[in-house]
Order: sequence, then C-alpha cells, then structure tokens
Amino acid sequence: MVVRYNVATPIVTLVVGTLSLALGCLRFAQGGFSTWIVLGPVLILAAGVQFARPYFTYDPDTRMIVIRSWGGPFTRRYGGAGGGTLDVVGDRFVCVRDDGSGRSLPLRRRVARSDDWDAVMATFNEQNANTPASLPADRRRG
Repeated sequence: MVVRYNVATPIVTLVVGTLSLALGCLRFAQGGFSTWIVLGPVLILAAGVQFARPYFTYDPDTRMIVIRSWGGPFTRRYGGAGGGTLDVVGDRFVCVRDDGSGRSLPLRRRVARSDDWDAVMATFNEQNANTPASLPADRRRG
C-alpha cells in the first residue's frame, strides 16, 4: 500500500522555495549575497521529490514499512525482515524491538494524504485485531 504526500505539502514547499529564490535573486541583483538564493532551489527540488515519490509504503504481507530517502536509492525499513514489530500508539507507528523498547517512526499524519493513511491504519488495525499487543499497557498512549 502506497501512502502519498498530502497535496498541500509539496505545494507549500514549492511556493516557499520560489519566493526564497526570488528574494535571493533580488538581493543578488542589488550587489549582495543571501542564503535565500541557495535555499530556494533546494526547496524547489524537495517539492519535486514530494510530487514524484511516495511518502512511504506498507506491505501487509510482511508487515513492513519502507521509507525511501529523498536523494538516491536508500531506504529505511521497519518491521518484518527489517527488524522489530510494528505497533500503533495513538496515531503514530512504533517499531518495537525484541528487548521491548519502542522507537517512534518518523511519519506524520498531516504530511500524508488522509485517505491513504486511513487505509493503511485500517489494514494494520485489522491485522492486529487477533494478535496480542506488543507494547506494555503502561507505555501506550491513546
């Protein structure tokens, strides 16, 4: 299951990047230098990546979340063969290691498209309905 970026996220990044580039070019035309001229193209490239790549993917068969990096072919894998067990605490994904410690995944609902996020959460909760919770009750939020 592919979770895409919220439409507003790359648009806001693109607008801020364009404004930054315009301010940097204006400052450069006045004979000075500003870091805005460097920040603008970086934000424009980041918006392009957000339009082109998914936010993350969830494989229900292996119960693994894969997050691709913005630059290059690098990925981070959580759960499944990547190690640990995935759990949901509140509205956040947590990777629970074998020793019982948990690590919150760097995923935010506001950055993802809500229909994609809801579909992943529904599938995940449906899979976990018959399995015992992997986080102790005192560590759960929500």
